[in-house]
Amino acid sequence: MPALIVVGYDRSGMPYSWDGIFRAFAEETVYTGVMPAVQNLMLAARGLGLGTCLTTVANVCEGKLKDLLGVPQAVQLVALIPLGYPTEPFRPRRRMPAGEKTHHDCW
Repeated sequence: MPALIVVGYDRSGMPYSWDGIFRAFAEETVYTGVMPAVQNLMLAARGLGLGTCLTTVANVCEGKLKDLLGVPQAVQLVALIPLGYPTEPFRPRRRMPAGEKTHHDCW
């Protein structure tokens, strides 16, 4: 049965120092704190034969999605991940050689 995983970040518990230094990094913290978990979830799903796709449509529809699901205001929605069994089996992917996209000392 297909499912949608809604990934959020609860900002209510974010540590703010007295001088506000962490406040400057609040936006970056959301993604650097959540995306490794999203990647691990997607890799684990693949290992179980499930297909996923990272989307950020939750950002675009955040207000409506929060209302629909009853998500607290302090939670920032970060990703929406469809999850399900693929209609065709996974096949090996052709990877581009890293040298085709790697730059040294300049673009």
